[in-house]
Amino acid sequence: MDMSLPFFMRQVVTNPALLITVVLTLGVICVNGITDAPNAIATCVSTRSLDVNIAIVMAAVCNCG
Repeated sequence: MDMSLPFFMRQVVTNPALLITVVLTLGVICVNGITDAPNAIATCVSTRSLDVNIAIVMAAVCNCG
C-alpha cells in the first residue's frame, strides 16, 4: 500500500469527501491552537502564578513555535 504524500494529495484532489474532511480537520486544528494559548496564559495570570509581563513574553514566544 502506498502511503506517500503525493499519493495522499492525489486522493484528496480526486475525492471531494476526503477534501472536505481534510479542510474541516485543518480548520479545527487552527481554531483550537488560536484559542488555546490565550486561555493558558489567562489562567496563569489570574491565579497569579506568573507576572503579567512574563506571561506576555511567554505567550509571544510560544505562539511563534
